Amino acid sequence: QASRRSRPAGHPGAAMKRRASADAAAVEEEAPPGKRPAPQGHPRQTLLHNGCVLTCVPCTDGAGASAGAADGREPQLAEYGWLLVGDGRVLRLGEGRAPEELLGSEGVRCVDLGGRLVLPGLFDSHCHVFYQGKMQQCLVLEGTKSIEELQDKLRKYHGENPGVKVIEGSQWDQDLLGRLPGRRDLDVAPPRLGARSARGA
Repeated sequence: QASRRSRPAGHPGAAMKRRASADAAAVEEEAPPGKRPAPQGHPRQTLLHNGCVLTCVPCTDGAGASAGAADGREPQLAEYGWLLVGDGRVLRLGEGRAPEELLGSEGVRCVDLGGRLVLPGLFDSHCHVFYQGKMQQCLVLEGTKSIEELQDKLRKYHGENPGVKVIEGSQWDQDLLGRLPGRRDLDVAPPRLGARSARGA
């Protein structure tokens, strides 16, 4: 089999090839997300289906209008069954079974999640599940701005939970308190009642 000889740099065909490559790169760079041509032999989009896709959506008021953080309401957690991504962006998502036109498309790479969990759009997000549960049984001191306020919250918590033998506080910040709290600051609790507190990360 004869080997193909490379054309010299000054050959007209070589110049045309370089110009065509530059034009293709310019088209790909200028194309909006989701419209860029996929590499040859690779699907343009990826479908994640048959799983649990959890993400957050803005909460709405009674009339259906979006309500943001301005009114203090947190986004709502929403669960979907499939997710379509392409060019590094989420294109579509929906509940239940993925549409047949996506499952049968040659331009879509299908990934069967087998019931696994997907968390799209969350970056470096995590929680310590044990401590999230434990905080439900603690005196949360987040936002406490003085030692005196901490002591007031300690007394109030004891009054509302008289059967608790050890009061555990969490999520305080010494920058807001003005200094680190000490043992004597926690001695406002009744005698024979233990009290401990952990700083918020």
